[in-house]
Amino acid sequence: MPIKPLKVPREIRDLRDYIAALEDYEWLIRIKRECHWRLEIPAITAMANRTHERLPLFENVTGYPGLSLFGDWFRGKYGRMWFCTAIGLGMDPYEISYEEWVAEYMRRLEHPIKPVEVKTGPCKEELFTGPDADVIKQVPVPYLHDGDGGRYITQMQQIARDPDSPWVNWACYRIMVHTGKKLTSLWCPGQQNPNLFYYKYEPRGIPMPLAIGIGGHPTYTWLSQTPLPAGWSEVDYCGGLMMKPVELVKAETIDMLVPANDEYVIECVVQPGERIDEGPFGEYLGYIHGPRRPMPLFRVSAVTRRVGGIHPFCMEGTGVGESINVCSTSFNVLLTPALMIAAKAVGLPVKFICGPETNAWSALITQLLDPSKVKEISQLALCVPGPSMYVDHNFVVDPDIDITELETVWEEILLKSDPVDDWHNFGDAMAPRSTLNIYMTAEEKAALVKPTARGKTCKTVINGMTKEWDEKVYGPKRLDSSTLFPTTKEWVDANRERFKLPPWKDYREGLREEFAKYLK
Repeated sequence: MPIKPLKVPREIRDLRDYIAALEDYEWLIRIKRECHWRLEIPAITAMANRTHERLPLFENVTGYPGLSLFGDWFRGKYGRMWFCTAIGLGMDPYEISYEEWVAEYMRRLEHPIKPVEVKTGPCKEELFTGPDADVIKQVPVPYLHDGDGGRYITQMQQIARDPDSPWVNWACYRIMVHTGKKLTSLWCPGQQNPNLFYYKYEPRGIPMPLAIGIGGHPTYTWLSQTPLPAGWSEVDYCGGLMMKPVELVKAETIDMLVPANDEYVIECVVQPGERIDEGPFGEYLGYIHGPRRPMPLFRVSAVTRRVGGIHPFCMEGTGVGESINVCSTSFNVLLTPALMIAAKAVGLPVKFICGPETNAWSALITQLLDPSKVKEISQLALCVPGPSMYVDHNFVVDPDIDITELETVWEEILLKSDPVDDWHNFGDAMAPRSTLNIYMTAEEKAALVKPTARGKTCKTVINGMTKEWDEKVYGPKRLDSSTLFPTTKEWVDANRERFKLPPWKDYREGLREEFAKYLK
């Protein structure tokens, strides 16, 4: 069926067009009173997540006149995780279902478009080199959690080039700001930019040019967070999603091409052998992560930005157990369609794949059409590069439930999975694991910097599919109001007030009312 466009027709060319479209759907709040980048702005963003408030755009950041911070800029809505991502691709978020979103996203991903080089662009409106190339002075970087090792850039494109081929990789790894001239990032072996540095640039003793883009079209960061295979350039797939080529311009001090309409571009050089401490940091799993470890040093050579630059950030960790945020949204609406493309390419009968709404990067929920393919789909989903770095568990369920409702999924797992026959693992050291998980010790996390130490873990699959039952004949029959009271359901609903049965109420409503007062 045709995908309906935004209710106010507009082309989404960059972050500012996206913000305007969010306002059309009343899903943005402009906070004009002065707020501090240290903890205050992050705290407001975290509470907006928890109370399901509009996305906060902070237009008066302490110490940064004229510049803005944008909190959890594509966090979805409860029950409609794809809401903001649909807006970012020019689709009406109320007129498109999850199934339609995934189908359209997959269709566009299958038609990448090469970028084009242009002479200049909005990212060049202000240029800072020499002593003025200072990230702390020119970019409002927030201090997100009490206990973090420093201020962090969380939403960006880390742009690096393979020295042996035309491949350019875009990635998104947390960036710690030490000083205005010194940055670092959690670079774990197994990830693509770290691999380029650890196994190509550094052994040859040559510096690695690195560009950090912030803002631009939302797809730039979305694809930077999507683990495409090595050799696939994310910028091509951004073009596919936008259905037009991305415009790139030459950087000022390094031999790189960067997005012309980014809000900020930070140009760096990563020298072989140079390290600086990184961490700890409150990560997406909901925990402060340590230990503090030496990571490659990024030396800043230039900063360019748009006038009135907007810095989108993610309030990491606040989505665990109480709300959704950018991390859970990105997994469910950006990564899982890519996994579905892979599954269908090899002929596996998958209906849907997603993650738990509040903690997506540790587990998958797979809706399978054929119970005999449980092992195959789990091997694909858990053992391919990218997802295998983060996901440990795959919960496989029947095709007739709503897998976006976590309570229903858990009911299926707890009642239909045999503790002996349906809980499996693929053996120790089957696939690599990110250092950000909780169960590894601090020593094991630190050891992951060295490829010779423990860097892999077991992956599991839990089969919660119906076995040899037939609900039409002898069960099991799911109990709900239509099966419990098939002849009296309408009467009970009609007499709710008569019997003084309270309406269902979300516990967040009271919080939301109080928080709304604070935002005025």
